[in-house]
Amino acid sequence: MKITLPSVEYKNISVPSYQETPSENELILFFEENNQIAVMNETSTCIWQFIVNSAKENANENITVKVILNHLHKHFDMEAQDDNDITNDIVDIVKEFISKKMIVCNE
Repeated sequence: MKITLPSVEYKNISVPSYQETPSENELILFFEENNQIAVMNETSTCIWQFIVNSAKENANENITVKVILNHLHKHFDMEAQDDNDITNDIVDIVKEFISKKMIVCNE
């Protein structure tokens, strides 16, 4: 699977083993491999679950910001409002997942 952002493409994406615990409007993840905990708000959780489910269902899929944006529109029943701000948020969230090694790029 790969994730394509406006300025970079991450190839051969994988998700390390983790445990998750839902909390009130949040998701708590524990990555045993690097002893890391992540607490995500509702939007980050939605993006996370979309990426993880996509990786499980189709390893050859190319996930773009537009695909994630469309998923958020459906999930939150949003009108096309200021998509530029939402797109920037998506890019920041995905980059954070990668920088924290919650998503691993195996090139």
